[in-house]
Amino acid sequence: MIQTPNPFAPAPVPRETACKVCGSVSRLVAVMDAARSAVDARAGRAIEPLSGQAVYFHRCGGCGFTFTRSFDHWTHADFAREVYNLDYARHDPAYADGERGRRTAADLIGPFGAWAGELEVLDWGSGEGSFASAMRAHGFARVDCHDPFVAATAGRPLGRYAMVTCFEVIEHVLDPLALVQDLADCRASDGAILISTLLCSPQVVDFGLENWHYAVPRNGHVSLLSAAALAICARQAGLQAHAFTERAHVLFDPSQVPAWLRAALPQP
Repeated sequence: MIQTPNPFAPAPVPRETACKVCGSVSRLVAVMDAARSAVDARAGRAIEPLSGQAVYFHRCGGCGFTFTRSFDHWTHADFAREVYNLDYARHDPAYADGERGRRTAADLIGPFGAWAGELEVLDWGSGEGSFASAMRAHGFARVDCHDPFVAATAGRPLGRYAMVTCFEVIEHVLDPLALVQDLADCRASDGAILISTLLCSPQVVDFGLENWHYAVPRNGHVSLLSAAALAICARQAGLQAHAFTERAHVLFDPSQVPAWLRAALPQP
């Protein structure tokens, strides 16, 4: 057990803990430096100096959810100060310059652009709004934003939306079950939720989670979902999950499939 002072592990780290998604036994599988970021992962080496502070990850033996409890005691203010601060841009350049948002919009416009004039969209975890701006430029008349770490859009959305998007967000939250329920509460009865997050397979953990480019605690990646864990999150919100790719997913009510989504789903 670790006994040295560490803001990411203020108490001894247990070998086992309960899964945040399904409650099953989750075992300690990895430890990495808290300063590991996307820039480090891309370079294959530490670009920034190591912090000397360890972040521990557990993997659920039931649903395969891989997560850390190292941030469970943090407040919103702690995350704003230590992770989503002015230094964040250096650790995730694609977010900072808007490239990711524009690329995601282009990917979405392909299959769903024909519905642009009819769909009301909420982008949850919108950052500075590059995705929303690109969607509006392609004719999506209403694209609202919500991001708890951006002052202008921090207020919780009040409406119901045909399309709720949540791109590269769920891996940042401590409680994915609660996030999916929040997204579902913003969904119109015949709407759907589009999520992007890279799924964590057993092979990733076997190879070494610390070698995976998506396991980057400095970027705030604290929840690495499996397909089974995402399906449980959807089911708890009364929805069904479908994976388009290992990164792109949709949550919807199979009894009320939106017309704009129907053609993109496998046909019976």
